[in-house]
Amino acid sequence: MEFAGQAWAPWTQKDKDTLEDVQKKFVRQVSGLKGETYLEKLAELNLTTLEERRHQSEDRTSTRLNSSHTVISYAVFCLKK
Repeated sequence: MEFAGQAWAPWTQKDKDTLEDVQKKFVRQVSGLKGETYLEKLAELNLTTLEERRHQSEDRTSTRLNSSHTVISYAVFCLKK
């Protein structure tokens, strides 16, 4: 899901919950997990919630943008009317 740009950065809480529900459904279908709760099962799979992964991705992006290694064109920030 991380690779689906707009879906990966939903705006409303309802959209975030809908995406998390997709992951919950997937986790329920994985056999052999011993965890009782969704979070315990995610831990067994070495995963975090989608919300947490979005935050981690935003942090990495911010770090790259604040470093001298990333050059962003001024045009990226300009909106044409």
